Amino acid sequence: MGSCITKTANVEDGLPPIPFPDFSYLRRAKKSVLTIKNKSVQKEHVRGLVEIRNDAGIGLTSLQKIILVGGTDESAQLTSRVVQLDPVNSIYHYIQDLPVPAKKGFIQEFEGWLYYVGGLVKNPDVESPHNFIPSPLMRLNLASSHWEVLETAQETRADGEKTINYRNLYQPGTFIHGSKMYLVGGQVINPDTNEAVPNKKIYSIDLQSPDLILLDEDVKLKMHANHPICVLNKNDSVVQIFGGKTSDMRLFRNNFEVNLDTKEIKETQPFPFFVKEHYPPIYQKEYTIIISFPKIAVQRVGYHDWKVFDFKREDEVQKNQEYLKAVGKGLEERKEPERHNINTKSP
Repeated sequence: MGSCITKTANVEDGLPPIPFPDFSYLRRAKKSVLTIKNKSVQKEHVRGLVEIRNDAGIGLTSLQKIILVGGTDESAQLTSRVVQLDPVNSIYHYIQDLPVPAKKGFIQEFEGWLYYVGGLVKNPDVESPHNFIPSPLMRLNLASSHWEVLETAQETRADGEKTINYRNLYQPGTFIHGSKMYLVGGQVINPDTNEAVPNKKIYSIDLQSPDLILLDEDVKLKMHANHPICVLNKNDSVVQIFGGKTSDMRLFRNNFEVNLDTKEIKETQPFPFFVKEHYPPIYQKEYTIIISFPKIAVQRVGYHDWKVFDFKREDEVQKNQEYLKAVGKGLEERKEPERHNINTKSP
């Protein structure tokens, strides 16, 4: 089912090697899975096998499987379908439907469960200014393939004041650290006025707690972002937060580091490109990968710099070769993000 590919232009002997990990990526707009090995690309179409919705929630499992939940169908209705893509074995099929039709959001894996977080469902209140509202927290048991709809609770602070509920959070970024699932930025919908206001705070839910209380982490970002990307490498307590959109829906590259232990926050070097695609980080043993097609950013675990690669088409092969030769010699010296090229046929 794979298509022909154009191999990556080789760097001349004697120049520093350009590290690039192997991984798979779902290009939702073209209904295809791109598998990258040794900087060459194998494309496999899944159109006709399963439905790929551009606005489906998405997540990656520890077994390198891609999960898609919900999305909008051809009749403009939300769907409950859940798709599992296994690029390693070329197996693409449906699994147990969502309990509630939904769209957007992310899938997070924790101790044998897949949590669906940050999604949207249809608003039953026809008089509300919001057609969609935050979905309930849901999770899928990987062993039994059974979904549960979870009830979340509000935190009561020492002064007696209650914080917001999980279902008041609209389009947050999310990640898991320890037993906690963190929710970053997005908007807060006031239950009394139905007004959506920017949220700069970071909240968390302890997934091992029976009460699933939404806790205020007492950390406030310096800027507001809807759907920011959150990168947290294993055994690290510092999360990188970047991308997303501002309150006036502008893309931005600001990059913040938050220490979850000390609650300290600092702004670092901007992310190398605008992230236009809500695709979850790909974590590997040595690398973290961020994709916003046609750009790919790769960061070695333990380092701050990102290397930037581009998917390129066949008619640019010669230009790619010349570019690789030009940048290869100074690869270790450049302070700006390096840009290299991966060549594919037009998807």
